[in-house]
Amino acid sequence: FVGCSNYPECSFTRQLGDAANPNGENGNGEDGTRLLGKDPYTAEEITLRSGRFGPYIQRGEGKEAKRSSLPKGWTAEQIDHEKALALLALPRDVGKHPESGKMISAGLGRYGPFVLHDGTYANLDSIEDVFSIGLNRAVSVIAEKQLKGKGGRNGATP
Repeated sequence: FVGCSNYPECSFTRQLGDAANPNGENGNGEDGTRLLGKDPYTAEEITLRSGRFGPYIQRGEGKEAKRSSLPKGWTAEQIDHEKALALLALPRDVGKHPESGKMISAGLGRYGPFVLHDGTYANLDSIEDVFSIGLNRAVSVIAEKQLKGKGGRNGATP
């Protein structure tokens, strides 16, 4: 049981403390925001914020602001302006598939980094692959995924 020493005023919404920042601030701004820079295309501020699901990056303000949470393994201290711009650019178009002519895109999802083509999701090995994968490798990863999917095992139905 965790009790609150500020009983009458306590709303039980404060996170359990960080010894380095007893006030809950994790950046330069008031409410835990840290300015990373400005977007070179839109001139909007890019900030690192702390939300209820962990740290995230935000470009702009209000409801139309673009947000991206940090991938697993990345800490708020590692984020700089270039990494923030790369995360906000996801999902990114890799190129058109040579056979179908449909777009292949790369992004970060719930289950990690992926490439997507015509409804087929194929997992990538590392988060860094999302930012650097080229068209040839993306086509081969998708082809491998499609070959694996066709040989699936059908169980007996009761």
